[in-house]
Amino acid sequence: MNCEEAGRLLDAYLDRELAGDQRLEIERHLSHCDACRSRAHETEAFRSFFRASAPRYRAPDRLRTRILTAVRSQRATPGAGRAFRRTIWLYAAAMLVVSLCLYLCLSLTVFLPDRDKPLCHAAVLDHSRSLAADHLVDVASGDRQVVKSWLGARLPFYPPVVDFPIAGYSLIGGRVVVIERRPVAVVVYRRDEEVASLFCWPVSGGTVMDRGRQIDGYRVDTWSNVECNYILISRLTEREHDALLDLLRDRLPSEIY
Repeated sequence: MNCEEAGRLLDAYLDRELAGDQRLEIERHLSHCDACRSRAHETEAFRSFFRASAPRYRAPDRLRTRILTAVRSQRATPGAGRAFRRTIWLYAAAMLVVSLCLYLCLSLTVFLPDRDKPLCHAAVLDHSRSLAADHLVDVASGDRQVVKSWLGARLPFYPPVVDFPIAGYSLIGGRVVVIERRPVAVVVYRRDEEVASLFCWPVSGGTVMDRGRQIDGYRVDTWSNVECNYILISRLTEREHDALLDLLRDRLPSEIY
C-alpha cells in the first residue's frame, strides 16, 4: 500500500469500517510511514477536539410548544394520527438540516486541518532567521512609497505598504524572500523592541485560510483579500498583535496594487 491508497482509506480506518485484510494493510503502512501516521494522528486529534468542543444546541422553546400543541390536538381529534406523524417528520427533518448546517459551518471554520501549516512554518523560519542574523530588511526606510517601489522593482507585483506610526507601529523597511518556491514581499514593522513581519504575495496561485495559530512561540495569522495573501508573524503581546492585525486588515484592501 502506498501513501495515496492509505489516504483514501484513512477515514474509513479511523471509523473502524475496514475489513480485516484492509485494516491490517493500512496498519502495516502506518507503522513505517511517518507522514501518514502523522496525518492519522492529526485527523484523530481534530475529531476528538470536535467531539469535546462542538456546542450543543437546545431546541427553541417555541418549537417545543408547537410540538406539544400538535400532540394534544392529535389526541383530541379522531383520525388525525397521519397528519400528526407527517408534522413530526417535518419538524425532525428541519432540525436535521439545521444541525447539518451548523456542523458544516464549524467544520469549515475551526475543525478542518490547517492546509497552510507548511507555508506558515516556512514564513516563521524566515522571520526567525532575519532576527537571528540581525538582517530584518533589504531596504531600510520608513517611507512607504520608497519601500513599495523598491519591492515592486524586484517582484512581479507591487505589494501594498501601509504605516501606522500614530498607533505605535513603525514601518522600518522590507525584503524579498522565496517561500515555497514563490517570490514574496515582506514588509517589516517595529513596536518598541519587538518586530512584526508581514508576508504578501498575489492570490493567483490560490488563497490562504483566514486563521490564527501559534508556531514556535510566534503569533501567526493568515488571511486574503481580492488581490493578495498575507501572513503576519510577531511575538507581540496578544493585544498588540491583534491591534496590528486589525489595522492591516482595515487598511490593506483600500491600497492600490
